[in-house]
Amino acid sequence: MKKYLTLFMGAAFLLGLTAIQAAQTGKSPWEKFYGKLESVDFNNNRFLVTNKTRNTQQEFTWTADTKFVFNKNEVGPKELILNRLLMVQYSNEGGNINVVKVLIRPPLGGRKKAQAPQE
Repeated sequence: MKKYLTLFMGAAFLLGLTAIQAAQTGKSPWEKFYGKLESVDFNNNRFLVTNKTRNTQQEFTWTADTKFVFNKNEVGPKELILNRLLMVQYSNEGGNINVVKVLIRPPLGGRKKAQAPQE
């Protein structure tokens, strides 16, 4: 009984250290890019996002595994409408960008109206 208690206490201690270390780093394994959708190429599964605050652009390619979310509902890439604000979650492994999730923000009043993409 004492042996099991010691093993349990040791495991709990290690789990606690792991949780504390994860909380201290607080870093997600995914990188994020925020910006406005500038263009969409449905034939090649690509889209271009511009972040004017940081004066940067990034082109992304989605796969069958990429999740698109609009108003807390999973949708398809057809919801990519020009001038919409996006948050793109991706991993960057050796220069290979893998888009995990695209959060599509609903249009806000006073902003330039979103336009349907031209195919």
